[in-house]
Amino acid sequence: MDQRSTSRSASPHSAGDLSLLRQRFIEGAAREPEWPDLESLDSGDPNQVLEALAQTGQAYIHSLKALLEETRGYLPDELASRIAERCAFTDVLWLRDVHRVQALLECSAATDAEVSWFLPTLLTPRKRKSPPHRPAESEGWPEDDPLFYRYLSRLVGLPLDRRSDVAFREKTGLPKDKYYSIVVAINAKAAPQLGTWAELKDPHVEDRLSAAGSARVLRVARVFVRAVLLFGTRPPAAKWMLQPQPWMNSDGEESPLALCARSEEGTRQVEQRLARVSWGIF
Repeated sequence: MDQRSTSRSASPHSAGDLSLLRQRFIEGAAREPEWPDLESLDSGDPNQVLEALAQTGQAYIHSLKALLEETRGYLPDELASRIAERCAFTDVLWLRDVHRVQALLECSAATDAEVSWFLPTLLTPRKRKSPPHRPAESEGWPEDDPLFYRYLSRLVGLPLDRRSDVAFREKTGLPKDKYYSIVVAINAKAAPQLGTWAELKDPHVEDRLSAAGSARVLRVARVFVRAVLLFGTRPPAAKWMLQPQPWMNSDGEESPLALCARSEEGTRQVEQRLARVSWGIF
C-alpha cells in the first residue's frame, strides 16, 4: 500500500464541510496583520525596521495558530499538531512564502479524493534548513534555487534557470524593452540610481544594453527578487531597495539599489544583509 495513504487518516467530513473549511482559511488569510510601512519608520535605524517585521511576523503566527484551533476538528490530530509545530517558526522568509503555506493546507484536505480541488499540490513542504555555510548560499546568490530563478525570469522577462544563464545575458546585452520592464517593476524612481538608458546602452548595438550596463541591471534585479521573497510583495521590497541605509566601511548612508548598481562587491553586501535577516540574525 502506498506509504502516503497509510500515514494519513481519511477525513470524516463531507465535501460541503470541507468547503466551509476552505472558506475559513480564505477569510483567515484576509485578516493577516498589516506589514509595516518602511517609509513610516526611522530610516536611520535599521534595527527598528527589523523589530517591526519580527513583531508582525509573531502576530501572523498567532493568527494562523488560532485559525488552526478553530478548524482542528476537520484535521487528523497528528496532522494538526505537525502544522501547529510548523507555525511556531518565526523565520520571516518562511512566513512570506505563500507556496509553503499552500502546501501545508493542501495536506489537510488532499486525503479525500472528492475534495482534490481544495488546493493543488504546489510544493512538498520543505524541512527548515540550518543557517547556510556555503559562501554562495549565505550571500543570497544561489546556483540552484527554482523559486528564486522562477521569480528572476519573470522579472527580467527571459528564461534564467542558473547562474550561467545570467552570465550569458550579461555578455549578450539585455534588450531595451527588458531594461524598462525591470525599472517599472521595481519603481519609477529607480532609474536615476540604476542608470538611465542613455547611460547604459551599447553604443555599437541598437536597442541593447552594453555588457557593463546589463551586468548592473541584472545585479539589481537578482537582489530585488531576494527582497521580494523576504518581504512578500513588491511594494515593501521596492521601498527597502530605495531607502538609504548605513553600511560597513561607509561613512554615510546609501540605498541598497545604489550599492548594487555600483559594483559586484556592493551587491554582495546587500545580499549578505538579506540573508542574515532571513535567518533571524539581526
